[in-house]
Amino acid sequence: YDHGEMVADAIRAGKHLIVEKPLAFTPEEARPLVEQAERSGLVALVGYMKFYDPGYEIGLERIAAIGRPKSIHVHDFAGRFDRYGQLYTQTRVTDVPADVLAAGRETVARRIEAALGVDHAGYRDLYLVLLSLASHDLAVMRGAFGTPDCVVHAQQTGPNQLLAVLDYGGVPCLFDMALAQYEWWDEWIHVHGERDEVRIEFQNPYFRNASATVRLRETTGEAASERVLPGVPDTSFRREWLHFADCILAGVKPRTPLSGGLADLDLAVRIIQAMPPKRL
Repeated sequence: YDHGEMVADAIRAGKHLIVEKPLAFTPEEARPLVEQAERSGLVALVGYMKFYDPGYEIGLERIAAIGRPKSIHVHDFAGRFDRYGQLYTQTRVTDVPADVLAAGRETVARRIEAALGVDHAGYRDLYLVLLSLASHDLAVMRGAFGTPDCVVHAQQTGPNQLLAVLDYGGVPCLFDMALAQYEWWDEWIHVHGERDEVRIEFQNPYFRNASATVRLRETTGEAASERVLPGVPDTSFRREWLHFADCILAGVKPRTPLSGGLADLDLAVRIIQAMPPKRL
């Protein structure tokens, strides 16, 4: 839940690491971790497994092929999380006192409120949803398009829902996130080009061997053409660990370094602070 101190401990111990997202809860907490990791020479990755999804990789190639986008839409309404418990045998620890857990969550809440500022501290819980549900979407958006120039508009559209308009060098990007109770998984990136469209549809992340599907709408002569490019039936988690090993053993450049996790935290705070004031 609170990963920052564990990252610092691992770096001090001289250990290569993969950390679950988010890297930390605030940019202020994440920035020194990035600096420590870079000074150490250790391999330190954020566990953004969607970066290693073969369907996402295919989608990035198709997005690059259409040239400058006319618009971008990044969408994540998720689905029912209570279903995944049927897929795995889970063993939960019971030896952590409830008051210790409560105290830890209370401390995190205060740190987030300080990072958002007095005028936006009322969005604390929404910010937590953004980090827990949509940090992957911030990451794959960054992997495809980089960091936006600015947040044009942002608003809370429901208890666990937000909408933001981002600007990528004059290209508008609609980013919307919510918790829904669908029986399907609803997470995708849709890019409109001058003549073509590319849509990357992510599968339920708890189906570990299911990779993203890419849908293309293209102009062929004077006719429209639609194609579906199914991803390779491989495990993004396995590919992530193989990449981790390659970074350690062969000196391969990390695809999801801690600096990316910091960039995503910076953007998350910018989105919240672009909303109308909401005090506690």
